[in-house]
Amino acid sequence: PAHRRHCLALAALLAFGPLGGFWVVTTRPDIWALALEITGALLFLRLYPRDRVGALVAAVLVAYLAWAFKQTAVLFAGTTGLFLIFRRDWRSAVVLAVTLIAAWAATFAVGGHDYATAILFGDAPLSYDIARGVRNALNAAVKTIPVVAGVSVLTFVVFSSPPLRRAAYADDRLLFASLGVCLSAAFSIPTSTQIWGVRLKRRFKIRKIPIGRSPAAVGVPCLAKWVRGTSGLIASFI
Repeated sequence: PAHRRHCLALAALLAFGPLGGFWVVTTRPDIWALALEITGALLFLRLYPRDRVGALVAAVLVAYLAWAFKQTAVLFAGTTGLFLIFRRDWRSAVVLAVTLIAAWAATFAVGGHDYATAILFGDAPLSYDIARGVRNALNAAVKTIPVVAGVSVLTFVVFSSPPLRRAAYADDRLLFASLGVCLSAAFSIPTSTQIWGVRLKRRFKIRKIPIGRSPAAVGVPCLAKWVRGTSGLIASFI
């Protein structure tokens, strides 16, 4: 089908094009963390209308795997939790939160002190600079003003019409995407002000972590090196 070819072409662009950049040919967990979050959103939105238990199980498993590859990959987990709250599915929201927190805590417990130090940058305290955040925001604005302006106008039109507002709220995919954008923007504000500088060197002086004591790191280098960024092909199944 034509739409399948279009999706495959987009996936190839994401995997091998400039958007992936240097990450595609380096041994990094970022690409797979992103791919898993995209896959989790796809599975959750497809399963939730007809099988809420299955959707919740898939969300927990994929969210943990994404976090295991890169511990900042919590956007899918947070968006899913907000979605469940907006849908008043309180039980599922509590189960999602408790299960993921327990899994993260267990990982830190098994990984030990060195693993926790490496993940939490215990030897490299983060610092923040408002001027850097403003500069990054201006650079981002140059690239996103047309899109933001269009989305803002569309949002105003939807919210100004009660029928459109109800229809938008009833659409699972639109609600999920909207919550994800809002949460991503909230994450971007503090992270855009981070300063690494010379402190980055200290990050690599942390003691080596035995592979058997860091379950979240098992298989990451080998898998990432083998795939070489082709995880973007997952987008072809959307």
